[in-house]
Amino acid sequence: MDKVSKSSESDAPPGTEISIDERSYVIHTVNSMDVKASSVFFYPRLIPLHDVDPDAIALPSAIRCSYERLRENGVYLIETGLVMFLWIGLGVSPDWVQSVFGVQSAAQIDIDKTVLQDLDNPVSRRVRAVIKRIREDRNRHMKLTIIRQRDK
Repeated sequence: MDKVSKSSESDAPPGTEISIDERSYVIHTVNSMDVKASSVFFYPRLIPLHDVDPDAIALPSAIRCSYERLRENGVYLIETGLVMFLWIGLGVSPDWVQSVFGVQSAAQIDIDKTVLQDLDNPVSRRVRAVIKRIREDRNRHMKLTIIRQRDK
């Protein structure tokens, strides 16, 4: 068999590795959603966190959810009502990364973690408060997945 005709899961496009159980769960969940939940699922919120005001109380304003809105020097919380992603650009400020993750650069962030460290500084407290508030607005707990720019 030549290389062209061989196929493997590792050659599949990103996002297509969903198991039949996961697909079934999502279909069942979407069919049972109310209008508010389905609206967020089909039109996810994109919330910039890289310039979050540590003293603010209200949630930061969401921007239109589009790949073109993601900046290399930004950090964004993407929320679908089922899952929550923290997208981290590779050019984000080392000070921001140190404040929230306790490491020197985005490359050193442990993306396998699903919770943020409880660091004692205003930026860390504010980012965790935003995540907590969004979770409280939903009927189910949303797992946090950390994604670095250009990661698979």
